[in-house]
Amino acid sequence: MNEKTIKIFAWVTFGLAAFVLLWDASKPPQGMSKVSASTSYQTIPLTPLPSVVTPPVTTLPVTTCAQALDLAFKVGWSADESPTLSRVLYRESLCTEDAYNRYDTNGGSYGLMQINGFWCTPSAYWPQGWLQAKGILSVCDQLFDPKINLIAGLAIWHNSSWTPWNLPQ
Repeated sequence: MNEKTIKIFAWVTFGLAAFVLLWDASKPPQGMSKVSASTSYQTIPLTPLPSVVTPPVTTLPVTTCAQALDLAFKVGWSADESPTLSRVLYRESLCTEDAYNRYDTNGGSYGLMQINGFWCTPSAYWPQGWLQAKGILSVCDQLFDPKINLIAGLAIWHNSSWTPWNLPQ
């Protein structure tokens, strides 16, 4: 939308809101009923409204993400990469260490950074697996360990930047 359209939309919205407020102002206040054409009102007892139950607010993902990011710094990730790393951790696994995507056709995706099995599966180029050859792990299931996952993610990032996570370089 261009600026003129936005201004027109805002004027129409505010005008409609003002009309609704004025319309409601002509009604008697809640709990009052009009007894005559005069402006006197009589009080009518109100039934209490049921209490509104609001769902509890959880900070678990934020806390978990903060803990994952803190661990990432401890294993060698640079603070310069923290905005992108935070986005990847949240987008890929919701910062859940035991996240697993069995639908990933490259051998599943594991853990915090959703590292796919390609990196830990033997291939023609890496008979042990790339992460095994780097000495990071011995089996793919170790990627569920947050520390190993973040170390593996860092090694992959050094090798390929953010490309494996489909992010711009």
